[in-house]
Amino acid sequence: MLATQKAQEIGLGVNAGHDLNLQNLEKLCSISGILEVSIGHALIADALEVGLFAAVQDYLKILSLN
Repeated sequence: MLATQKAQEIGLGVNAGHDLNLQNLEKLCSISGILEVSIGHALIADALEVGLFAAVQDYLKILSLN
């Protein structure tokens, strides 16, 4: 049983954060039961290299929101 399944079973929600980036975000989001991810640090770090608009578009693409 996944930890997310057990958490849901006992009424808890599961969020994820710390060290999420373009390389590992998609895999993490494929785990059922993840309610929210925190990508702020990586997003801003990427934005310093490619610009905020491009960085946001890259993350939206992974999250299938674009």
